[in-house]
Amino acid sequence: ITGFCGRTCIGAIEAGNIISHLAGLVPAHDDDESARRLDALMYKLSIAHVTGDDNTQRSIINRVKTIACTLEPKATIPQVLERREIINQVQQDCFWASATLLDIEEVRQQLRDLMQYLKKEMRAKVINVTDSVLLEKEGERFADDPAMEGYYQRAERYVKDNENKPAIHKLKNNEMLSDADWDELEKIFWHEVGTEKEYEAAANGVSLGRFIRGITGLSQDAALGAFSGFLDGTLFTEPQITFVHYIVDWITRWGTLTPEDMKDDEFAGGADIFEIFNDNLDAFQRIRSTIESINSNAIRAAA
Repeated sequence: ITGFCGRTCIGAIEAGNIISHLAGLVPAHDDDESARRLDALMYKLSIAHVTGDDNTQRSIINRVKTIACTLEPKATIPQVLERREIINQVQQDCFWASATLLDIEEVRQQLRDLMQYLKKEMRAKVINVTDSVLLEKEGERFADDPAMEGYYQRAERYVKDNENKPAIHKLKNNEMLSDADWDELEKIFWHEVGTEKEYEAAANGVSLGRFIRGITGLSQDAALGAFSGFLDGTLFTEPQITFVHYIVDWITRWGTLTPEDMKDDEFAGGADIFEIFNDNLDAFQRIRSTIESINSNAIRAAA
């Protein structure tokens, strides 16, 4: 690539080399943006592998491990299930210790189509370039300064470090919060973690309780407890019970479940709800009421 930088003309042989070796790096127009981001990440890893840049390799490998770890619970999606071997492999240090350029390329090809299922997790980080410049330096790495984190990262770190705080614990365990609990959360997330304006920009219209629950998820015990009545094999068919497990898995991960979520192909692999509950619509109505109850516990009641 560097050999062609600054060139104003090329010959036929050079044009052939570009087509043979570089054209494949240009993504198709219909490619998913998240897949292209993975492409860029893996190409950067390949370059670091060739140049012996250990720091960059470690950093990118850790990011790939995080991607794989996040994909693992989504094995209910057939495409993810098919790639579970490579998903498991890339989480192991022994894989990367002997990985070749061909291995890195194989990981890229195997994972890129799965990135579409991580759009909620892999949120784009936006930097406001209109802000005033505070400092200029060249040739130095950024320090891991909490002040440089975006609001979501600060909120996530706070929640992970304070899961036993009563109000956060209640949200995670599907318990009703008092007005005092909500007041405390508003103080924390609108004044300590950041400003209310920062929260609104990060939450994109999601209520504070749902925003926090989206970080904590719902505890497994709370989710199973809420839906235990729908897991009886003598009262419900196997597809119905499987569907309820999809709900439990989703709510455990995301904390709430909306009608829009249930239409998502990522949820239950695109299963037809009405076909599954055609002979027991009353049960589905009760399941929906349970979901609404869980959702409502993450929303402050109107005064």
